[in-house]
Amino acid sequence: MNKIFLAHDWYSPKYPLLNNISHGSNIFNLICNQNGIEFFKRVRGYQSIPSIELTDHQYFIYEIMLDHKETNWVKQPDMDLLSTCHMSYSTLHRIRTDKGYLLLNLANESIYNDDMFDRIHAFCIKEDIPFDKVIFQVGNMDADLMYKDYCARKGYTSKTVLHVSSIENFEFKTSYMMNELDNVIQKNTYYTTIEKTFLCLNRNYRTHRTNLLLLFHNYDLLKNSFFSMQAKAIDTGTLWKNSISRHLVEKLNFSEEVIQYLQDSLPLVVDTDDLCNADKLSEIWGNAQEFYNKSLISVITETNFNHSVFNTEKTYMAIANRHPFIMVGSRGTLAGLKRLGYKTFSDFWDESYDNIEDPTARLEAIGDLCYKINNLADDEKKHIFYKTMEITDHNHRLLKGVNDEFFRRTFWHTLRDDIVFGKSI
Repeated sequence: MNKIFLAHDWYSPKYPLLNNISHGSNIFNLICNQNGIEFFKRVRGYQSIPSIELTDHQYFIYEIMLDHKETNWVKQPDMDLLSTCHMSYSTLHRIRTDKGYLLLNLANESIYNDDMFDRIHAFCIKEDIPFDKVIFQVGNMDADLMYKDYCARKGYTSKTVLHVSSIENFEFKTSYMMNELDNVIQKNTYYTTIEKTFLCLNRNYRTHRTNLLLLFHNYDLLKNSFFSMQAKAIDTGTLWKNSISRHLVEKLNFSEEVIQYLQDSLPLVVDTDDLCNADKLSEIWGNAQEFYNKSLISVITETNFNHSVFNTEKTYMAIANRHPFIMVGSRGTLAGLKRLGYKTFSDFWDESYDNIEDPTARLEAIGDLCYKINNLADDEKKHIFYKTMEITDHNHRLLKGVNDEFFRRTFWHTLRDDIVFGKSI
């Protein structure tokens, strides 16, 4: 079998390390590229190799991990990106002229506008790297379409443009954890355990999340919800009352006394008050599981609401825990999940909110929907609990199978079969 090699500069005893990490830091802070290697094992046709062992006849990928942290190149345009890794001159030369590809991996994040495409194009020109030797991977479901639109607007008509990979990174990560923790996630089959109608877990401030608290208070839903919300933003320290939409406050006719009352009621804590530990919060099994088992429906406040579809661990945690869900996400989020094979819940409640283009109107429609569901008679909620099990079981099996028997075709199959080798392996 022809192979594309994944070049890594450093290895731990079991997995390679990310290429762009500080090797002078504490050894316990070194980060393995475990998820990446496990992913490529399932694509097949890819193999990790020390970059020093690369030969001239081998096709290879050299990965640089990106993120939205303030210390990363994404946020620091003056930073020299290549200085953040340990790429040798021979590796860079092969990327420029021969069989190497540079992978800029932002799969854990999404993009909202043209800025990142502009940044990468400028980087390629500065470093004399052909556009078509760079792969930009991002978590937006429609990032490849965004890039095609960008190229059309910018006048890039040549075929030699960036390769853009839209990937459901959190889907794979969650599936991997599900298989590692096989049968640990316990299925709740008893309606008598349900204490609240909704589970709504929030960490970082986003306008749609802070505004949703207003709507839940307006509809008197908080008493029937496990709803988390910190008193102030983790990164900026901004108070909740200063991050909400004043337009929505006026529309709901809330007085400043009511707003201050809500501010004083925060934080609302559900599974943990350690809101800075992202790894802990993204566990599919742990403190959060009992709240899935004690609530009827997840109200999932995704990262994106005004931009392109981006599914994170928030969505896949609910699916892993066999939970029905209402998506507080960008327009078309439910439609995107359906394209991946997941089933949603239009047989039980109105999901037309997914088609509403205006973000404010979409959020208000979601609030109205939650109000209607919460006011259902107990027998109707019981019906939802039992009758949605067929859907939640289907979604659970599909998600688990992403890492195992079912592995959908991705950009990486296309790169292997069509772009590099030009044939099926």
